[in-house]
Amino acid sequence: LGGYLASFGLVMLCLKQNWGFNWLLISSLGTNLLAEVVCGFLALGKIPQVKIRPSLFSREMVQSTMRFSIFAYITTLTTVILTRTDQLVLSTMLAVSAVAVYQAGAKIAEMFSSFALQIPDTLSPAAAHLHARGEGDFLRSLLIHGTRFSVMIATPMYLICAFYLDQLLWVLTGEANPNAQTFWTGQVLLFWGYTTILTQSVSKRIFMMSGHERRLMWLGLGEAAVNLGLSVVLIAYFKNVVCVAVGSLTATFIFGWFYLWPWAAREAQLSGWKLARTVLFPTWLACLPIAALIVLGRHFTPPEFHNSIYALITEGSLVFLLAAVCLWRVALNNVEREKCSAVVSRVLGRWAGKGSLA
Repeated sequence: LGGYLASFGLVMLCLKQNWGFNWLLISSLGTNLLAEVVCGFLALGKIPQVKIRPSLFSREMVQSTMRFSIFAYITTLTTVILTRTDQLVLSTMLAVSAVAVYQAGAKIAEMFSSFALQIPDTLSPAAAHLHARGEGDFLRSLLIHGTRFSVMIATPMYLICAFYLDQLLWVLTGEANPNAQTFWTGQVLLFWGYTTILTQSVSKRIFMMSGHERRLMWLGLGEAAVNLGLSVVLIAYFKNVVCVAVGSLTATFIFGWFYLWPWAAREAQLSGWKLARTVLFPTWLACLPIAALIVLGRHFTPPEFHNSIYALITEGSLVFLLAAVCLWRVALNNVEREKCSAVVSRVLGRWAGKGSLA
């Protein structure tokens, strides 16, 4: 997360200072690379018994893990097809200029997914550890609560991005009135990213580490094929940039809700409806006041107020504050609230202790 924020800050600085594309590229890639290296050193520092040496290379171990790696790489390749072929389809079937119309809306959705997937990205090592130890009950708990907390984080962010998309596009492009196709592309891709988080962001990572990599590979190939096929057919018929985003959304919606969601429910030993009641409905109920606040704010503020970065920050902060209160009161249970209070008390206690020592 720190790497993403530092990359964003440096990119904004490069643009403001007009340092050129080379420095923009170096700042973005260099920050991400540095963040990965720091994460690696921090991880190795926590497990001093692990050493990386050429002399410790084991051909037998590599061969034994090759089967899993092949399926995992193919699944990763299908993810690349799902997320990166849209621009190729647009440039091939429409024009290169269509990519620019598509890219601005896609960038907002990409930023939303990057922040909303922070919790799911941390679950793979935990799932592998629990599966190796045969901790089936804890693995089911990880599936349910991992999905639940991912939805808690993603839903307020999705509402903010969807309702303030025109302002976010203004910040990104500098255009007060963004292209209609760009706007609707962003809306469709935002909903696509939110659907991905609801139906498969947690379950896919846990299933991959629990011996289901072969089935995930076939599901991923099917989703990629449907995505690519629908995008090509729709864009050939309608000649519209939004069609590519609709193809991605349709494929993810079908495979997410009709294949991965029932599978996750069976693994959690719940029905699909009961799993939704557990992980989705409390957050959606808690977010109703947030949606009402955003709608009222958009309705009563003057139009010129919408093209202000300070207004966007102020309104976004108010929404996040209301989201924290509503999620605390509605989406969390008493035990979770007590645990969160204990964590906050410990952190504040440490800060107070350091302040008194100083």
